[in-house]
Amino acid sequence: MPSEAIPQDDHVARYCKPSSIGDDGLPLSTAFRLREDRNEEYLSVNWLEHYKTLNFTQAIDCIRSALRKKLRLSRNGQFAVLQVGEVKDVILRNSDLPCKIIRKREKGDPSHCGIFGYDSYDEVIPEELAELIHSKDMFPGEIQ
Repeated sequence: MPSEAIPQDDHVARYCKPSSIGDDGLPLSTAFRLREDRNEEYLSVNWLEHYKTLNFTQAIDCIRSALRKKLRLSRNGQFAVLQVGEVKDVILRNSDLPCKIIRKREKGDPSHCGIFGYDSYDEVIPEELAELIHSKDMFPGEIQ
């Protein structure tokens, strides 16, 4: 299946575990770091517009359902929403690696995507990605 680039104006959501959420309720840069111990080549996110819903809350509900099958979501975790174009701007300003945000469907998770263009040693890009997030961009990790 060919890679599908995610449109610039669309949005992706990153699940941030509780330890990567600051006291202000916003993600720390650790939420956007690639894990060297897992040899991650990209940051896993989910494409909101894939679900063609009326709003982000409904799309996050769909993503939550898909992720529950493979992750343990926490009430104290959060989903952080980012605009694709802004993410690409951050990466292109700070990296010489090819930048792309592409769909990487997984079984049971059709909106899964990868953000490519930086590596696990990068500290600037995760920091700048975290700075893009405001409280309006945050959604509960799990609803009980």
